[in-house]
Amino acid sequence: MQSNDEIESHPVDGTRGTSGSVTRRGFVRAGAGLLGAGGVAAIGLGAAGIGGHAGAQNDATPMASPVAGGDGFIEPFVLASADGFLAVKLEAAPDAAAGPGRMAYEQSIPGPTLRVRPGDQLYIALVNSLGGDETNLHVHGMHVSPKGNGDNIFLHVSSGQTFDYSYAIPADHPPGLYWYHPHSHGDSSQQVAAGLGGAIIVEGALDDLPEISSLTERLLVLQGPFLGPDHQAQYLSGASAKSTINWAAS
Repeated sequence: MQSNDEIESHPVDGTRGTSGSVTRRGFVRAGAGLLGAGGVAAIGLGAAGIGGHAGAQNDATPMASPVAGGDGFIEPFVLASADGFLAVKLEAAPDAAAGPGRMAYEQSIPGPTLRVRPGDQLYIALVNSLGGDETNLHVHGMHVSPKGNGDNIFLHVSSGQTFDYSYAIPADHPPGLYWYHPHSHGDSSQQVAAGLGGAIIVEGALDDLPEISSLTERLLVLQGPFLGPDHQAQYLSGASAKSTINWAAS
């Protein structure tokens, strides 16, 4: 672990406390998506110590069955804040089941969708189980501090280590769709292309309107390109090249 601040890391197999009851609202649903307001939001994921807190745990709805229609789309689970607080674990690890060279957060490509509100406190325990490479975490587009154990891209989490990120989301944070991914210089492009990335939704006043909150919301996540066995990029077009399109409902 290297840092420009005094920051603590600990082994993956070290003893970690629990954060108490971390609840979330389940947003995973089956069925066709809706177009328009409150319907489909899209994001493309391209290659490109918690002070005074005892740890993080995930309490999420399991991955849903493929969407009706036989297209094989999957819905990564959603982790949502409750009472101004969200604590999660994101373990970055190889995912051989997804294909050669693939990597995943929590065995999901894309990773879990994080759903928060302005004024929330977000804790992420990043576990590096990649087996050699350093990694870190960047919350892309979020208006949070880049210092200390916040959105600090100069941190490097070594293999076999866990690092606790802490983000104080401002009360006036713009609502919208953001995403998280590695930003370890020299490794980020390869790790993102391998599958490490996920969506962040910051809710806003629009989400509280009855006409909007009653709608089924679908989040479309385009994850790729991936690198195939020959280390060449696999894109969405072409008769022989196949990439994975996953989508999350929240």
